[in-house]
Amino acid sequence: MSIKLENVGKQIGKPATRILSDISFEIGDGEFVALTGKSGSGKSTLLYLISSLDNPSEGRIFFSGGALDAMEPEELFRFRNQKMGFVFQFHYLIAELSALENVLMPAWKFDEKKKRQGLAESLLEQFGLKDKMNRLPRQLSGGEQQRLAIARALVMEPQYLFADEPTGSLDTVNGEIVMNIITDANLKRKTTVILVTHDPDFANAAKRQIHLSDGKVVRQ
Repeated sequence: MSIKLENVGKQIGKPATRILSDISFEIGDGEFVALTGKSGSGKSTLLYLISSLDNPSEGRIFFSGGALDAMEPEELFRFRNQKMGFVFQFHYLIAELSALENVLMPAWKFDEKKKRQGLAESLLEQFGLKDKMNRLPRQLSGGEQQRLAIARALVMEPQYLFADEPTGSLDTVNGEIVMNIITDANLKRKTTVILVTHDPDFANAAKRQIHLSDGKVVRQ
């Protein structure tokens, strides 16, 4: 199994408020899993823990047998930036950079801009943005900006793609386009996808759903 959670929990604040309790499950290589549940159920918090953007209060998370908490900071940095891609509800594009430059941002960290430029241009073409690669984010529609953010998440050819409500700010048509791109990454690139969504139709695009309620897994 690629990802394994053992008795993971999360508390925040003082006095402590419990967000997640005793979460244990496994996700195989190439799976497409949706984390579902009502607002406040803990699904986004869980995504941040799995993706190493936050640390659990209890329990451990493993990737291919290696524990995240056993990694040195530099090792975790490289693992996160080379093996993981992230898509959020808001695109977090850099306003002063062109579409192509935004896609290539992850490659700059490892001096791989030239190496990844061909793939970046190919992703932009695949996502219907070939003629807009030199435009600034403000010159793109909301749907185009989110497609750009997904291209950025895929440019390092990550093994894992984490998506937190990626269609939350989009209309139905653009939401479906974004979901098709994410599904395509799973099917054609064999990327392991973990998606947080409140939309049952988009959740059904996943091969498996893990449903949370009050910080606990209630069904899979």
